[in-house]
Amino acid sequence: MLAYPKMPNSTNAPFGAHCVAFNKLDGSNLRWLWTDKKGWCRQGTRVRLFDQSDDMFGPAIEQFMNELADPLEQRIRDLRQKNFTVFTEWWGVKSFAGNHEADDPKFINVIEVADQKERMLDVYSYLEAFGDWAPRIVYQGEITEEFIQDVRANKFQTEEGVVVKGLVKKKPFMFKVKTDEYKKKLIGIYGQRWMEFWE
Repeated sequence: MLAYPKMPNSTNAPFGAHCVAFNKLDGSNLRWLWTDKKGWCRQGTRVRLFDQSDDMFGPAIEQFMNELADPLEQRIRDLRQKNFTVFTEWWGVKSFAGNHEADDPKFINVIEVADQKERMLDVYSYLEAFGDWAPRIVYQGEITEEFIQDVRANKFQTEEGVVVKGLVKKKPFMFKVKTDEYKKKLIGIYGQRWMEFWE
């Protein structure tokens, strides 16, 4: 099953390119496989598969099926694909650095979609087809150093930072930028291990 790629930081950001920046939700990346023969047939975290017996992520299956499965399937069928992998962020208000509290209500957003050839849709195709379930867009415009610093200062009022996507010469790019506020929270909780949860 296709895994979500490791996202780079802004070190090699294409400054000057146009981008769309999304609120980076602080949750767990969950993936869902749909095929035209089996429907929704497999799900996993970034590193492993899981089912309803999973203590942490089992409840996400029922939520996905109740809230997203049918409307997403219709969109996928409209695109005439034999299979699709949908990547979501599963999160709660109390979620932090991939940890969740059982009694905290969870939300689920579609953050990425891969087609039958396991190619990620570019940001504009993704928004056109699946934008109903996308995280909040916080910025659209040119990538500049000022924009990066505004993210660090949390000018856009994000939980963790932003995910930046766009096209350069028709090739998609993606990177993340986290806030200084989030960094301080990581250091306060994890001490010297904070870099494990950074960019």
